[in-house]
Amino acid sequence: MACARQCGVDKLMDDRFRGVAEGVGSARLLGRIHHVNIHLGTDVEPVVIACAVSVIDHPNLQLLLGLDMLRRHRCVVDLDRDVLMVGGISGSIVSFAT
Repeated sequence: MACARQCGVDKLMDDRFRGVAEGVGSARLLGRIHHVNIHLGTDVEPVVIACAVSVIDHPNLQLLLGLDMLRRHRCVVDLDRDVLMVGGISGSIVSFAT
């Protein structure tokens, strides 16, 4: 929730989608934001993708890109180069390097 609040989109959350998010672990699902633009990469040249997001209550997690979203935007994870390619191998490149 802190990430949604920090990004100024917490007021867009639809709390009818409350529940429990389960996978490898579990977390309290606070709601869903049906449409938001996510900016990946640097502030200078971000890659912008539109998606729906679930807001969860987890102390160690700010953003998790799901497989459904990665597929929808034809993302390729290249761990050798530490990059995410959005739009396939000829798409925009976002670096993992910090």
